[in-house]
Amino acid sequence: MRFVRLCIRSLAIFGYAIWVGGFTFYGAVVLWVVHEAYGSFDAGKITQSVTDYLNLIGVATLAVWAVFAWVERRAQPRWARNSLLGLLAVSAGIQVFLFVDHRILDQRLAEHGLKGFYAHHSVYLNASTAQWVAHLLMVPLSVWVCAAASPSDAEPAVLDASSPN
Repeated sequence: MRFVRLCIRSLAIFGYAIWVGGFTFYGAVVLWVVHEAYGSFDAGKITQSVTDYLNLIGVATLAVWAVFAWVERRAQPRWARNSLLGLLAVSAGIQVFLFVDHRILDQRLAEHGLKGFYAHHSVYLNASTAQWVAHLLMVPLSVWVCAAASPSDAEPAVLDASSPN
């Protein structure tokens, strides 16, 4: 079981790094560069595709984090477990909204161009930002949970040849 926990922890961290790190770099650097180089409408065609991939990566990462929360549930006090599950629920709800809203934005853009697009798009951006903040809260909470596990549970099983687990 210790090896499984180590694998799940590693996948959760890896998924988080790819998803939230990618989102952060995308928002802080890529959007600005693409908009400057191509203008709003052409840049939007590029970013439309990129956000589809970020949303798919988000679903996979949330699934791994849900498994992480389940596997680590006994290592957590109730408040930590409830906080982590609450943040996961908020993030998953926002992710569903982002998928649905992205399709609405795509359709609206195809039918009406940029007319009225930015007002609706700001809702999408605010939801993405709220999700990003939830993830910033999940990381220290999850690190605390992993650190609070007993030392024997934190050791990788591959290093403990005498353990039957």
